[in-house]
Amino acid sequence: MANDLYSFYAQHRNTRVMHKWSHYFEVYERCLSNIRHTNPTLLEIGVQLGGSVEMWREYFGPSARIYGIDINPTAIEHQDVATKVFISDQQDRAFLRSVVQEIGPPDVVIDDGGLNGPAGFICPDPSTTVLSGMTGHGGGVNILGPDKPCHHGPLLNPNGTFCASQAPPAAGCFGAVAIAGIGGSAFNPNSGRFLVTNSSASPTDLTIGTVDVINPNLGSPNGPFVEASFPMPNCMPTSIVQGPGNNFLVGCGDHDGEAFPPNEYVIDGTSGAILATIDNVGGVDETWYNPGDNRYYLAARDMPTGPVMGVIDAKTNQWLVNVPTNSNSHSISVDSTNNHVFVPLQAGAPCTTQSANGCVGVYAQQ
Repeated sequence: MANDLYSFYAQHRNTRVMHKWSHYFEVYERCLSNIRHTNPTLLEIGVQLGGSVEMWREYFGPSARIYGIDINPTAIEHQDVATKVFISDQQDRAFLRSVVQEIGPPDVVIDDGGLNGPAGFICPDPSTTVLSGMTGHGGGVNILGPDKPCHHGPLLNPNGTFCASQAPPAAGCFGAVAIAGIGGSAFNPNSGRFLVTNSSASPTDLTIGTVDVINPNLGSPNGPFVEASFPMPNCMPTSIVQGPGNNFLVGCGDHDGEAFPPNEYVIDGTSGAILATIDNVGGVDETWYNPGDNRYYLAARDMPTGPVMGVIDAKTNQWLVNVPTNSNSHSISVDSTNNHVFVPLQAGAPCTTQSANGCVGVYAQQ
């Protein structure tokens, strides 16, 4: 696929100096091509010698609104009648707010300067809604190095509980990260929020996972943001599914050398309160709620005693039974019309005549 940004760079069409790593251009093209002809407002942090400002102007066209920020006063030389450059330190929150007040919410923010400063880019005030996708330190507390996602809501203590929203946050608070990745998610129609399982939310304590609450923020140009995090202790949250009412089952697994004892949680989907802990099944990947028999079904491939399908009564939140499955059986679904459970199985004895090929096991209550 043609990449006009890389062509501009490779053919040296810029008249000013531009420093870019070549792998940037594939990312730029993938992220920006769909808004190329919409006359967007672009803000680049780190103008340096002005070459990239020329590139953005050619790429987005004469009607796009191009702005830059740089700490070096000489960068002002690279503004013109169509492009404005602001001179200040990007760590200055008041300055950043004044820029947004003047230009309006930008459609694109390119931070090519945050890694160059001694402290990097500080996250916006956590008590306010900010543009999605911004990155930084989280109040200057450098835990993961010079750059990490900003948390668009209350920050976390190392134990996963909330810090009070404050600017700057107290020492030790950090924006929730997802070091071990994001797991399954569910929409809570009772609150209008998305619940996303975060396998490891703390850079200092691998035993802390969370269920992060995403506010869609419909109608706002700032877009969705994380407004809360529910700590799940001794759990790598891998999946979440809505059961009856406002109950949600959170599946827990292991990760990064941390082997947790078997435990799953049933939580209140709005408050995050843990309503029940089930310790008869663990090492879970996918979960399923079947309204046909009002039960949760769990694909527990990493159960310490061997892979099983766990069954929990969703009315009482009580464990019922574990049924042996097969190695790496991590997916599960249920037909609510007849309560048949489907679990993909790798090659092995449970597949009988298909033992060499693998199969889909179909389970039913006797």
